[in-house]
Amino acid sequence: MDFKIEEGDFLAIIGTSGAGKSTLLNLIGLLDLPTSGQIFVQGEEVTKLSEKDYHRIRNSMIGFIFQDFKLVRDMTALENVEIPLAYSNRYSKKERHSQARDMLKRVGLDGKAQSYPDELSGGQKQRVAIARALANRPRLLIADEPTGNLDSETTQEVLALLQALHQEGITVIIVTHDPYVASHANTVWRMDNGQLHQE
Repeated sequence: MDFKIEEGDFLAIIGTSGAGKSTLLNLIGLLDLPTSGQIFVQGEEVTKLSEKDYHRIRNSMIGFIFQDFKLVRDMTALENVEIPLAYSNRYSKKERHSQARDMLKRVGLDGKAQSYPDELSGGQKQRVAIARALANRPRLLIADEPTGNLDSETTQEVLALLQALHQEGITVIIVTHDPYVASHANTVWRMDNGQLHQE
């Protein structure tokens, strides 16, 4: 397949289980390398870069949100949001702390900074995950089934937050099997047996 994701787009990739959505997402998010072909990020061919540079681009430009949140249970919400900041090696401990607090406030959880994941609702956990994804101020936000474990009201809240982030200029990609979730995007692509089609 050959495709281009425009900066500032809000894209949904929809398809049934096993269609290849997660594999495609891992390639777009630089979590996996292709066995053949090329991936360009802002005009730079990245598949030939060193592993260190590959990780640097991913950590500085891309934020990830997962269906099962992937929060560390024995770390507070604030500490979870600080994780990508620590990996970047660009911030002091004080700066990490301040920026993580700002991100929690941005998603409406400034009062839950010292709460542990087991003390949070599903929607609150997803908001912590979104705050963590935003911590390094990425230009691309990738959400893999971000509402899959949420009730309808919380789904609306998360979708509204993603739309607001898109309006701020962040490129957003949602992978989902839910047509309703996909309908909130500006562009919808369908994965079918490893093939990509625009809806």
